[in-house]
Amino acid sequence: MYLLDTCVFSEFAKPIPNVSCMKWASSVPEADIFLSTLVLGELLRGVERMDTGARRDGLHVWLEGLFSTHRARLVPVDPDVVRVRANICAEAEEFRQQCVKILDPWE
Repeated sequence: MYLLDTCVFSEFAKPIPNVSCMKWASSVPEADIFLSTLVLGELLRGVERMDTGARRDGLHVWLEGLFSTHRARLVPVDPDVVRVRANICAEAEEFRQQCVKILDPWE
């Protein structure tokens, strides 16, 4: 089971996605790929912030596909998960401010 973050699903929707990311994703059975409701919300927020047009419309269609194809592999987020995520994000931001190098797993 792989619980993918927003950045990975965003890569899938790019016109020219990262080759390493796509290679990895194609090596994993789709049944093993999960996403959280939080990721869906972040993806939808990003699309909603876009200017109206064909790209935005296409991404809405893509997101609706994610909602339906991953329904059985959708991990709900409860308040405890939100709290833990908030702490992790805050700590990650603190690390970035201390000049800790963040590794790109696709390189």
